[in-house]
Amino acid sequence: MSLSEKSRRLLKMVCRGVGVSAIAFSLNGCMYGPPPDRPEYGPGPDYMSDVCITGVIHDQNTYASIPGIKVSVQGQDAHAFSYGSGYFSVFVPVQETYQLKFEDVDGPANGVYQPKEMTVVLADARSGLGTIHLNPEE
Repeated sequence: MSLSEKSRRLLKMVCRGVGVSAIAFSLNGCMYGPPPDRPEYGPGPDYMSDVCITGVIHDQNTYASIPGIKVSVQGQDAHAFSYGSGYFSVFVPVQETYQLKFEDVDGPANGVYQPKEMTVVLADARSGLGTIHLNPEE
């Protein structure tokens, strides 16, 4: 079996069930950043030195994912909103610590949650925050 045949088999195994357009989209976003005419859709011009902070937001009581939570970084213009799955990602310049704020800004559409603030160190920001739990308003 030649190397190229092994490579094709491996690629087929990895990509099974994933569309070609999804793979191309992921590679484009990770390798090239946002289109030059739409910088607001990704990291800044120095994106190779930026950090992508990621996580998933869940309800503290029910563990259900929460969409529509605004994640902002103090001292930065960067912010993001959690998707339907609760997942969020926000690009920020490299620094030692980050002060993150989680705010429910979509009103009672999916419940109302108390704001939460947390300090994150660079190493945790690079490896992902995991699950962030928010408490519902009473």
